[in-house]
Amino acid sequence: MFLRGTAGAGLALLRLSVTVALIGDLGGAGGLGSCPRTAVVAALGLLLCAGFMTSAAAAAAALWTLCDALAGGGGGLALVGATVLQAVALAVIGPGAWSLDARLFGRKQVFSARDGDETSG
Repeated sequence: MFLRGTAGAGLALLRLSVTVALIGDLGGAGGLGSCPRTAVVAALGLLLCAGFMTSAAAAAAALWTLCDALAGGGGGLALVGATVLQAVALAVIGPGAWSLDARLFGRKQVFSARDGDETSG
């Protein structure tokens, strides 16, 4: 289900906030860091901003943030904790109506044979 209205707007803001936290960590003490690290964060950020494969991208972002923090590359404990919690919430709730996921995999009508559309002979 893809939430619409203010709930959908809130999910779009949540996707954006996780992306900002991921990208903001790149500009921390170590600068942009290594090229692979930057590529992973950029890819996750693009997926989250667009709302494409949101649950998988958000789960990967949570795992990435946690592993990066444990390896000593992450920000402070509060920022890491907030980012991980936001990403997990996003993975569980989904992308919302303002996302590519909603456009590609949105609401579909499913009809069964019991709906009276068939004629019995």
